[in-house]
Amino acid sequence: MAPTCVRSIGGYEGSHAPHPQRQLDASLRALGYHVEALELPNNAAPEYAACLAFLLAQCQELAEGVLILHSLASRLFFLAVAAARQHGPWHTPLVDTAVLLAPANGRVIADWVPAVAPFFCQDVWVPVLTGAARRLLIVASDNDFYWEEALTDLEAFRTQPGVEVLLLTGQGHLNDPAVSGALPEVRDWIHAARRS
Repeated sequence: MAPTCVRSIGGYEGSHAPHPQRQLDASLRALGYHVEALELPNNAAPEYAACLAFLLAQCQELAEGVLILHSLASRLFFLAVAAARQHGPWHTPLVDTAVLLAPANGRVIADWVPAVAPFFCQDVWVPVLTGAARRLLIVASDNDFYWEEALTDLEAFRTQPGVEVLLLTGQGHLNDPAVSGALPEVRDWIHAARRS
């Protein structure tokens, strides 16, 4: 039986410093998963339409696998779901298992980082994610400076059927390996979800 494929998008592939997502990737490989670490196209200056098309293509190719997204890629998942819902009812999830790490969902990020402003023009803050994946986990920290409404938004997500929320304490934007380690809670959730 072929190992489960994981597409892990974001997490600063090629960064000089290790990233918790890359440590998570390594821990999943150790459990036998086939992990592909990717970045959004032109991640230094991402273009919204190209990134949305890229993410949708990953979902189509990964119907039976695991999609792990960090930060802007997680925000893009919100937008992809909202865009798909505008075209009518769904018959199948976008992807089997999705993990959204530290979604960049702050209302003023476009002012801080003008290069990503088009990702925040759409007024999609707490999208309806029910049915977007057969298993879906949102992972955030209570002090993520890229999501100033995290606690309020996460309570809204918790009420949506099929959406699980993991709120971590004091781990910022989940991008410091000294704080987050290999995100063992996320690894354990993925492994348990895939075995169920």
